[in-house]
Parts: sequence; C-alpha cells; structure tokens
Amino acid sequence: MLNQEIAQRFIDRLDRVLDFNINIMDNRGIIIASRDPLRIGTFHEVAREVLVKGLSGLSVSRDEILPPGVRPGINLPVVLDGNPEGVIGVTGDAPELANVAAALKSSLETMLEYERQQADAVARQRREIESTQAREFSTAQEIKSQEHAKAELARLESEQQVAVRAINKQREEEVATKNRERVLVVETETVEKERALQVIARERETDLQRYAKDKELENKFLRSGVIE
Repeated sequence: MLNQEIAQRFIDRLDRVLDFNINIMDNRGIIIASRDPLRIGTFHEVAREVLVKGLSGLSVSRDEILPPGVRPGINLPVVLDGNPEGVIGVTGDAPELANVAAALKSSLETMLEYERQQADAVARQRREIESTQAREFSTAQEIKSQEHAKAELARLESEQQVAVRAINKQREEEVATKNRERVLVVETETVEKERALQVIARERETDLQRYAKDKELENKFLRSGVIE
C-alpha cells in the first residue's frame, strides 16, 4: 500500500511546517520519498534492519560509525494491519526527535489507512457499478432475447398461417376438381342414359311400325282369302 506517490505526497504536505529532513523507505529499505531528492532511490541499511528484525524503532547517533546512506536520526516502522509497510526516518539528534518521529509515524499510518479505505471504497463502488452494469446488460440481453423469441414466434405463426391457407386452398381446389369430375360423370351418365333411351325408343317405334305392317299384311291376306 505504501508507494512512492503516497510517500512523497505525505512529505510535501509537511515541507512547510517542519525543518527536519524526512525519509520514507519501502519494505526493501529503499528510500522512495525524501525532502532531499538526492537520497531517493538509495538504500537505507538501518531501515532494512528495522524491517528484517521486526524492531519497534532504531535510533542512530552522531557518535556511531554510520553505514553508507545512513545519517543520524530515528527510524520507526510504518505498520498497517499489523504488517510493516516500510520505515519513516527523521534526520537529526535522536533524543529530540522521538515525539516528532512518533507523530509522523502515526500520521503516515493514518494516511495509509485513509488511502486504503478510499481505495477499498473506489474498488467497492467499481464492483457495484460493474455488477449493476452486468445486471443491466443481462436484463437487456434477456429483453432482447424475449423480443427475438416473440419475433421468431410471430414469424413462425405467420408462416404457419400461410401454409394452412395454402393447404386449405389446395384442398378446396381438390374438392372443386372432384366435384367437377363427379358432375361430369353424372352428366356423361345422363347423356348416355338419354341416348340409350332414345335408341330403345327408336327400336320400339321401329318394332311397332314393323308389327303394324305385318298386321296390315295379315289382314289383307285374310280378306283376300274370304273373298275367294
């Protein structure tokens, strides 16, 4: 959570109210922010020792042999949720800086906690927005799917109606054709019957005429026999 941007912002806020040089080291012991730009990026051996050994703080006096990159002062761990995030160091005579260093440590930890809460709030808001967008997208997709299903159903119903009308029309045409065929058969049978009746009538008339002639001849023959 402790990074160069937050650390330098913390130091810049204190630049006008404190005369002490302040260094902030990350969990590797590298100075990531300082009032002395030349020290940024250098290794701070004491800060690393505080982190590795889990010390509550480590003071360095002017009388000691100082390792490279270290100046007299006090160095305190910066802790967030029980985990060391880095070290804050204040340059100067250690006895005079104890209260200042403790206050700066507490202020930086409070700032880190606030930044984390802000980051959590932003992340939570982002998740809520993404969740809302996902629900809205899901709802939109569902509506779109329903509309597509309705359109597809309407299309199928329309096609079915067209197919039913075509089938009905075909059936009507088939029925009409069969009716015409039946009518034609009846008419043909009627004509054939009439022709047959006419033939029978003509044959009967012919038979009657022949019978009449035969009868007339018979009468003539009878009359001629009587006269003799």
